[in-house]
Amino acid sequence: MYGYFDLIFNLPHILNCMKESISRSLQERSNRLIKISEEKSQPEADIEQLKSNIDSCEREINSLKYELHIVAEELEIRNEEKNKSTVRSAEVADKHHLEGSKKIAKLEAECQRLRGLFRKKLHGPAAMA
Repeated sequence: MYGYFDLIFNLPHILNCMKESISRSLQERSNRLIKISEEKSQPEADIEQLKSNIDSCEREINSLKYELHIVAEELEIRNEEKNKSTVRSAEVADKHHLEGSKKIAKLEAECQRLRGLFRKKLHGPAAMA
């Protein structure tokens, strides 16, 4: 068995072994922390990339919404112009129809007048002869 003196004699060797063991343990722990840090940094980088992609998609969505709004306004303006044009065309057609109806009425009145004149001529002095 080791005595007190043997322990004191081997103390530098024991301390050196403990020092090496602690040093290895600290080195292993340091290596694990580095590995964990590296493993953690990749998902964090991925998260940042995904956040960037989301921001980009949101900007694109907002841009597309704006374009859709502009196109919808243009379509509404075109529809209003088309409706106005249709109304104008209908008004012009109604005006032409009314003018045509007036001309027909005028021609019918003229025909009646001429028929009346023709009947008078037929029934007049020459018709009796």
